[in-house]
Amino acid sequence: MTDDMNDKQPWTFWTIAVVALLWNALGVFAFAIQPAFNPDAMQQLNAEQRALVESTPLWAMIAYGVAVFGGLAGAIALLLRRKIAALLFGASLLGVIVQFAHAFIFASVKVPLSGAQLVLPSIVILIAIFLYLYARKQISKDVLK
Repeated sequence: MTDDMNDKQPWTFWTIAVVALLWNALGVFAFAIQPAFNPDAMQQLNAEQRALVESTPLWAMIAYGVAVFGGLAGAIALLLRRKIAALLFGASLLGVIVQFAHAFIFASVKVPLSGAQLVLPSIVILIAIFLYLYARKQISKDVLK
């Protein structure tokens, strides 16, 4: 018989898991309303931004989908305390890297970005790294089973 006290996690675990769920749900929402799928949103973009969206290859869109849906699934697995969370967050991190590699390295259309416009991609990458490493740490502590 297991002791319930040994099974409880600190509030920080649950806070991180819930914030991860909300963060990744926002990512799925952003994916769903992105200009490539929403003609009204395309009209709001300037010519350079529109050209960048229109020139995005399928593989970059797939990477974006893997990033957001993998992150959401990872957050759900983390809340359920399942080991697969690390794998899902790893897939999400890979998706983030591939997605941003296209946007910043391989895109044929270069949109000049200010330092402020690089803040959000940097935050996304750092959060994806953190969630992957956090899930792996929770596995090593036998929190995720």
